Amino acid sequence: MRQGLLPCFQDVKTACGLLACGALLGLLCQAQWLADHGWQWPGQHQAKDAAAMGELVPLGPAQAHSWLASGAVAVDARHRAAFSDGHIPGAINLPLNRLQGPGWQRQLLQKLPRQQRLVVYCEQHQCDIGFQVAQRLAAAGWQQVGLMEAGLQGWKKAGYAVVQGGTCGFGQH
Repeated sequence: MRQGLLPCFQDVKTACGLLACGALLGLLCQAQWLADHGWQWPGQHQAKDAAAMGELVPLGPAQAHSWLASGAVAVDARHRAAFSDGHIPGAINLPLNRLQGPGWQRQLLQKLPRQQRLVVYCEQHQCDIGFQVAQRLAAAGWQQVGLMEAGLQGWKKAGYAVVQGGTCGFGQH
């Protein structure tokens, strides 16, 4: 029998195999812990059903248009320059960096009560920034948050109106 660090193993292959299995088991446990605490892999939000997206409701352009026609507010998650280049009529500009730091919820509540239906969108199909803004709004208590997964490009492709100019966002005017 060999003497050394792993005297109970007859050969190096067995020892390496067991170490690799242990490392894999450790990674799987860590991944489960992360998932249990709300972490998602990039792109995981691409699921099409509301249950997979938690509190978010995935919307196509026609559904988003219907929500907006019934009083929802469009929330453009893109940066200010992109918003000025074109956005959904009546939209407010709310980039991700505005949803950080103390006081953003209080400031936004002055414009949008938590009961207000929201349609969040970004530039194109399944944009992670739009998803993050929608997710933060839902997590902060806005009760009806729709995510238009097709983005502004899908909105335009469906033939809906876009306006240019303006810098309408919370804390701006």
